[in-house]
Amino acid sequence: GFSAWTNAAYGPFVSFMCSFMSWLSGVTDNAIYPVMVLEYLSEGSTGVDRWGLLEQWAFVLGFTAVFTYLTYRGLDVTGGMAIFLTAFVLAPFVVFTIMGSAKVNPTNWLKGPRAGKPVKWKSLLNILFWNLNYYDSASAFAGDCKEPERIFPSAMGISLVAISISYVLPLAVATGAAPDHKYCDGCYVSIANSLIGDWLGNWMSVAAFISCIGLFVAEMASDSFQIMGMADQGQLPKALARRSKYDTPTVPILLSAIGVLALGSFVRLAVRSVVDQSMHPLPSQD
Repeated sequence: GFSAWTNAAYGPFVSFMCSFMSWLSGVTDNAIYPVMVLEYLSEGSTGVDRWGLLEQWAFVLGFTAVFTYLTYRGLDVTGGMAIFLTAFVLAPFVVFTIMGSAKVNPTNWLKGPRAGKPVKWKSLLNILFWNLNYYDSASAFAGDCKEPERIFPSAMGISLVAISISYVLPLAVATGAAPDHKYCDGCYVSIANSLIGDWLGNWMSVAAFISCIGLFVAEMASDSFQIMGMADQGQLPKALARRSKYDTPTVPILLSAIGVLALGSFVRLAVRSVVDQSMHPLPSQD
């Protein structure tokens, strides 16, 4: 992956720093998902919201253990699960796009920002960067891919098109049919409720919950193979490059899981704030 690329281009020091910071960033990001799942469950269940600290940590530990084990079972298991979860998560947005398109008024797309509401370019660019990054993470699996020189370019192209469509089409329907809606975190659920029905909004909420599982498994696999790639390059002890009987890097998987658990307590407060805004957005100040 890019451990080898940066090593060839800039030397071992830059390669180590780039690779290590990428792994640290990935583990920090991955620590969010078990906590987000717990927060979603807390919002949707009167029993879970009364759990004490011990029960909460038991859930985070169990979630991490189960889906880390799936990563350990190999890329075939991880990849198959990712495909299934992707289809499940995208399905309600496909339904939303098809059923909501009949209510779109194309002239709404031509309307500029309301008076006194300028475009927040910094936030827009930051969100675009966040939602469209991590293509480089796929390079961690290049050594386990047959004919990567042929597969990777086409896979990256298909991914770029699919991801762009998954953003642009539902957003076009939402802004074309509900231009005056209060846009905030979780707004697709409320727009789907008003345009189509509560059943679709509930489906989207479940999809958001399930997406955390897919993101966790994909990130865990990428982070673990990243560490193995660093060991292959001689940047870390060779013991980290040893593979299990499922051809997965056992020790890097354990290290990544430990990092997720260690960082879980630090991200919980931040995630609670974000989820609270998603579920209970502040009233408009207009």
